[in-house]
Amino acid sequence: NTLNTGYAQANNIGFHVARGRYHMVLNPDTLLAPGCLQSLIGHLEAHPAHAMVGPLACMDPELTVLMPPNELPTPEWYAAQIAVQTDKTAALANVDRRTQFSWTYWSAQSPIEMEMLSGCCVLFRRSLYEGTWPFDPGFPLYYEDTDMFMDLKRRKLKMIHVPAAKIVHYFSRSAYTHTKGAQYRHKLSEDRYFKKYFPGPGYDSYRDSKAKL
Repeated sequence: NTLNTGYAQANNIGFHVARGRYHMVLNPDTLLAPGCLQSLIGHLEAHPAHAMVGPLACMDPELTVLMPPNELPTPEWYAAQIAVQTDKTAALANVDRRTQFSWTYWSAQSPIEMEMLSGCCVLFRRSLYEGTWPFDPGFPLYYEDTDMFMDLKRRKLKMIHVPAAKIVHYFSRSAYTHTKGAQYRHKLSEDRYFKKYFPGPGYDSYRDSKAKL
């Protein structure tokens, strides 16, 4: 591209240029461990009903520091994240809940279904988005993958974490080049996401929680 069209739109353009049976979205700050791609493709080959797969992400090349799983944001989830910043009891309860959730994800020996994967690395069949595109181009940066996962969930399509597939994710490296710009785009995208999926009272609840920051 001659212009920076944004993460979502650039990936959409890449999707339409590509011609393979499978399509992978992969962030530039990642490395695939040996066998990762084969494990992801192998799972989709063996499970035609599964829509999208993702690997186990690690923060170091030795694959010892595991990144936690993502959670699909809702107004209730957002309110809880605000509460943990000022309420010690809420913070401790959230740590316990997150630890249990993460341990289930980290210790999985076989593929498990998730409500959300990580947009840094996902694989799907081209037919999943034939005639359309994976991302809403209205998201300038951040939440474009969350939007994609929410859409798949609402369509009752299965997203699968494949623990045998591993990557290294050097987290948020792209945001370091222009931190303030990234933060601004995050705010715009977050607002768009909640307005899109939780209009009315849900969006009002999100705005009320955000005002407490």
